[in-house]
Amino acid sequence: MRSLRRPIALASAAILAGTLAGCSSPSTEAEPDCLPPQCVVIEPGEPILIGSLLHTDDPIGRDTAAIVAMNIDYLDGEFDGLNGQLLNRPVELISELEACSADSGKEGARRFAGNQFMLAVVGTTCSGSAFQAAAPILSEAGILMVSSTNTSPLLTESDTRQRFYFRTAANDLLQAAVAGDFVAKSLGAQSVATWTADNSYSQPLTDGFIRRVSGLGSSIVARVMQPTNPSGVAMVVAELAAAQPGAIFLPLYEPECIEAVQAIRSEPKLDAAALLVGESCQTPGFLRALGPQAQGVYSSGPDASGLDAGAFYRLEFLPAYQRLVDEQVPVTSSAATFDAVNMIFFAIRAAARPQPGGAIHINREDLRRAMLTLTQYPGLSGTLSCSPLGDCVRSARMSIYRAPDWPVTGKQSQPVYSETINLAEVSRGL
Repeated sequence: MRSLRRPIALASAAILAGTLAGCSSPSTEAEPDCLPPQCVVIEPGEPILIGSLLHTDDPIGRDTAAIVAMNIDYLDGEFDGLNGQLLNRPVELISELEACSADSGKEGARRFAGNQFMLAVVGTTCSGSAFQAAAPILSEAGILMVSSTNTSPLLTESDTRQRFYFRTAANDLLQAAVAGDFVAKSLGAQSVATWTADNSYSQPLTDGFIRRVSGLGSSIVARVMQPTNPSGVAMVVAELAAAQPGAIFLPLYEPECIEAVQAIRSEPKLDAAALLVGESCQTPGFLRALGPQAQGVYSSGPDASGLDAGAFYRLEFLPAYQRLVDEQVPVTSSAATFDAVNMIFFAIRAAARPQPGGAIHINREDLRRAMLTLTQYPGLSGTLSCSPLGDCVRSARMSIYRAPDWPVTGKQSQPVYSETINLAEVSRGL
């Protein structure tokens, strides 16, 4: 990931236009045919509405909510606790909650879709709340949806992607490939097991990992499913113990990954198995909950080691984060969230058409097209270019960390394995 000395994404529209192909200054021509719901008319003095649809019972969802507040604060160019303005108007944030489920994603999205002034939504936290849930509802309403934490490949596949959906999170095809390379090449595991949940995050990540590791010669000796009740955990662990894998991949959400690792660590027959969790469990909460049992657990995810080198991140973003959030160290998605909100602000600026009398017209289709003009966008998390399918991370450096030396500890963590990987190359290998 690359950092900025100064967040260009928050500069004036004129500066942004100089860095992005196909951007032009807002037109001041009247648009008499710009009518709701296709067009949002914002009268003088009225706020610009954006929403957030987040799983705030999860630490990553809480982190996202905090970063959104920081973005609105920084619209005036300072983290001063005073909200800035967008197009000389206040930004009003309307928050809805999702519970990492399709039903909760649909419920929140329907409330947003019923508001004719809603322009864009940050979220969801969980892929399962977006896929065949919030994403199609918001897209049908013409509401831009940008997630910094959705990673499921299903959300940006050609036959399932929704037109108004974008993300600044890395597609799990990248994480799956690097996790597979690490297990097969670095660990040299000949026998591998997976612990999978029945959701749109865990299943595709598991599938991608299995394809990669199998192609490198490792054998899949067990593929167990997350039980629907706590009593089933013992049966899952017994199945793993009988298979005797050299490595176990656990792409689960919290708290399931915590409970799974606790159960595995309590089984002596699995003492020799290397454990690898996904990015969703690379959190301070995981390390705190497990204590000594977390020792040696590997985690996969985007490499954030370059962030500290950026003056803006180190001197402005991080101190402001520490004032607002209980955690002293941002999670790996924090920079991606900062970018997601700034890209929404850019799209609103680019689509806005000032009218005689002071009103602003924003055509929803122009808002979507503005996201597609974002090429070589200098984000806090790295350089972003949004593809026609909504993936704005085209390549990424993914790393494997070994607990307790995880990036979320606040120490200068060193990955045990790293690889820069390209989404187009991985996709062609499917």
